[in-house]
Amino acid sequence: MSDAEDLSEEVSVSGVEESRTAKWCGIRPDPAEKKWRKCYLLQMLVLPFIPIVAVILQTALSLRHILHYRISVAEVEMQVTIATELGKVVTQMQLERSEVAFYIFTNGHFFRSNLTSRFAVTDQALDRLSTWPMVVVSTASGHRLVFNDSVTFRRNLDLFRYTIIIKVFCIILNIIQNFIYDDVPEEDNMTVIE
Repeated sequence: MSDAEDLSEEVSVSGVEESRTAKWCGIRPDPAEKKWRKCYLLQMLVLPFIPIVAVILQTALSLRHILHYRISVAEVEMQVTIATELGKVVTQMQLERSEVAFYIFTNGHFFRSNLTSRFAVTDQALDRLSTWPMVVVSTASGHRLVFNDSVTFRRNLDLFRYTIIIKVFCIILNIIQNFIYDDVPEEDNMTVIE
């Protein structure tokens, strides 16, 4: 091999090495210098942690998304539970209403079930409510009744039950009295009443 070939190989090898060394802000770092060794050491310490930090961030964001999703699912589940419980209460109240209507229609002669036990079943459905929504009821007189808890609602329901039954029996008694005094001749009134 000639000297010219050796010289061209040295130039090409040094050119490759020069192109392999990176420039940092336009300056070629020299790993032999103390300042560049510190930068290189810092770079070697920081670079491996970048993927780890990325994985930690990705996991944290995924966990946050999962937690928000679970909270929304729990809220929907709670709403479904409340709606189901309220549906059961409404069903029991409808059954109670039909039982009272049947009792009134038959003038108290026939029972499909005992009214007291029917009232107790409705009260049990009210007791099973896990939460109580605010209930606003408009009355025939235009007043608004607000029931913030089940105790107030239950107290008014008991009063309503008592009032309805008493009113119905008062109406029935008035009809019977009117029949006695209007349709039965006066001389027979005393014998009918006795």
